[in-house]
Amino acid sequence: MKLNLFLPETNQHFAATPGSTLLSVLQHHRQDVLAPCGGKGTCRKCLVTIKGLGEVLSCRQILTEQLWQTLGLDLDQPLEVHLPQQQAVQFAESSLLPDTHLDPLVCRAQVTLPPATLADPDADDTRFERATGSTVPFALLNDLHRRIAAGQAPIHYDFRTDTLEVIRFVDSPATPTLGCAFDLGTTTVAAYLFDLSTGHRLAHQSRMNPQKTYGADVISRIEYASASPEHLKRLHQILTDLVLSMADELVTRVPRQFERYAGAEPQAEQAAKLGSASRKEDILVITLAGNTTLMHLLAGLHPARIAVAPFVPVSLKGRIVPASELGIDLGPQALAILLPSIASYVGADLTAGILACGLEDAALSAHPAKTANRVLLDIGTNGELILAGPSGILACATAAGPAFEGANMDCGMPALAGAIDQVSLEDGQLSLSSISGPIKGICGSGLVALVATLLDAGVIDETGRLLDPDELDATVSDSLRQRIGTIGSHKVFALSETGSETGQKDGETGNWLNPPAVYLSQKDIRELQNAKAAIAAGLEVLLAEAGLTIQDIERLDLAGGFGNYLNAEQAIRIGLLPASLYGRIRSVGNSSGLGASLCLLNDKKRRQADQVCQHVRYIELSGDRRFNNAYIDAMLFPQE
Repeated sequence: MKLNLFLPETNQHFAATPGSTLLSVLQHHRQDVLAPCGGKGTCRKCLVTIKGLGEVLSCRQILTEQLWQTLGLDLDQPLEVHLPQQQAVQFAESSLLPDTHLDPLVCRAQVTLPPATLADPDADDTRFERATGSTVPFALLNDLHRRIAAGQAPIHYDFRTDTLEVIRFVDSPATPTLGCAFDLGTTTVAAYLFDLSTGHRLAHQSRMNPQKTYGADVISRIEYASASPEHLKRLHQILTDLVLSMADELVTRVPRQFERYAGAEPQAEQAAKLGSASRKEDILVITLAGNTTLMHLLAGLHPARIAVAPFVPVSLKGRIVPASELGIDLGPQALAILLPSIASYVGADLTAGILACGLEDAALSAHPAKTANRVLLDIGTNGELILAGPSGILACATAAGPAFEGANMDCGMPALAGAIDQVSLEDGQLSLSSISGPIKGICGSGLVALVATLLDAGVIDETGRLLDPDELDATVSDSLRQRIGTIGSHKVFALSETGSETGQKDGETGNWLNPPAVYLSQKDIRELQNAKAAIAAGLEVLLAEAGLTIQDIERLDLAGGFGNYLNAEQAIRIGLLPASLYGRIRSVGNSSGLGASLCLLNDKKRRQADQVCQHVRYIELSGDRRFNNAYIDAMLFPQE
């Protein structure tokens, strides 16, 4: 027989097969449960609350008839399960879209055809092509005939600028031509809606990537997708459903967004034109950029060989395909632009970032000697590095681990409400800043800020060791000393209250009698050391390969959601970035989304993306002795 679950927050009922784990059932029904470790039970992030039982790890909770009996439920009664509430934080954009000439892949045109005569009895499509230079596909021939037979003049149509093929006829010139750019991040997906006739951005949003239920990093998702064709199909469907849902929601925001333009004449006209008339079917082009694994999953391509040496993907090429072929049902006319990737671990998101940061000249310029040396660093679950200069473009990827995304930490979390995101020390007192509400955990920028602050305070030494209270210098405040204790055999630094017995510890063991809910552990510090050392070592290898020193770099661009919130001084303090770059570091926000937007608005940029990828030289770091040596050296924190 089947067992039944009930989720009060969404008022949904699900059936479950006895013997299944609760997480697998929730995953099957696409419920929003964090599982960064992919359900291995190591991250302890998939906690849910079962009425009558309390909090449980959903990956470990087996659904059996005995569980129903223990809770005093009849087998036909549902098990009540409460999911944690999560709220995605919008990307903050610190850089503007670079100037570009508006020249999208799809444009609007009109034509007035003279009536056919005995002297000119050519077929409808022939006369249309002769007048416009555009071809009409077979599926639209009856639509063309209907308009000509009705005496419609002029005939309005949208066409591809690369092939000149008509993609749809429209009844009115007021019908919108919309485009949407997507940044497919491992943790967060961002989308930007544009009016292709003007280049105006109409709306944008970001959501957590629902694939997080199957692992925080791409390796976990590759492992899941490789387990069976059904698993690959599920990860593909999750992405395509998300893209379609975000596009649909963005279109509904258009009327509200245009209220901002009240009083500006062309925009005010567009408000009337686009307002109630816009539909998701009016999205004619979408551009998509993400890491190589996510691009594979979106396209339904098997990513298994990306995870094993020699790390061979199915394809890195950019493509233009009907969106429906990907399973994104925006309408029969919608086109999807898959931007090209560079290597298995340097994806289309970095290709887009190169364009957004203006680094393409290093590959395409007729005068490369005039190109400045610049670095693009995108920090996420991996750390991708681009070095562009007179000698061309070099790229590498480091397995930084997901610490910068708040994963694999005892109290880590994404940059959601309740995450500690900034830390400072004021008169010996620790000041903690969190996102929108009471402290629930630590996100990546908070981890960097916390460790940098504790290094300055002398609570953590250069080896990364969290010191015992009796090892601390006399200048360290009692407030900081009291935060150091143990939970079991693990030394931790408390960040939240410890309950009714706040601060009380066993005098002999240092164990809290009532442990803090949020804390920094010695393990967390080691995770950060591994991550920052990998990135610092990757940069050192690229510089050595190019024959440059850090002093030769004119600017370093920090990209991605994490990079947008990262404090450059704190990043230097922990050794993530070289101290000599101070003053030459800038945050560029979501460079992947900006680059995808550029390719949406100017098809020349899309073609440049293909050219750039052919000129990037990828450096594989696994097994590179220079990387291994630099990595070991970079594990230590800099001494002041």
